[in-house]
Amino acid sequence: MALSNRKSRGGVGWLIPIGCAGAVVLVGGAVVGIILFAMGAIKSSGAYKLALKQVQEDVDVIDYLGEPIEPGVLVYGKFKSTRNSGEADVSFHVSGPYEKGKVYVEAEKIRGQWIFDYIAVDIEIEDKEEGELIVIVDSSE
Repeated sequence: MALSNRKSRGGVGWLIPIGCAGAVVLVGGAVVGIILFAMGAIKSSGAYKLALKQVQEDVDVIDYLGEPIEPGVLVYGKFKSTRNSGEADVSFHVSGPYEKGKVYVEAEKIRGQWIFDYIAVDIEIEDKEEGELIVIVDSSE
C-alpha cells in the first residue's frame, strides 16, 4: 500500500469566514445596543417627556395631527444631563390619525429644572409640498 504525499485539508477553511462573520455580527450588535441605550436615556429624560407632553396638549398640533399623538421610535440630536444641569438639542417624529410631523426641541437644565428655549412641530401635510410649522415655545421672541 502506497501512502499518498497529499496533505489532508481537514475542512478548516470554513473557520475563517465563519469567524469573520461572527465578529461582524458581534460588533454590529454592540453598535445597535449602544444606540438603543442612548435613545432610551433621552426618551426617559425630563426634557423629552415634558416636550412630548406639550406637543400632545397643543391645540394647534391636535388640529393638524388629531388625537392621540404618538411619538416615533427614533430620537436624533445631542443630549447631556447631570442631576442639576444639562442641555438638549433633539428631534423626534410624532404622528396622529390625520398627519405626522417632526418635533424640534432645544432646552437647558438649570438647578434641576428643564427650561425650553424652543419647541416646534413641522407638520407634514400629505397634499402639500410644504408643511406647516407650529412653534409652541420660542424664548427668542
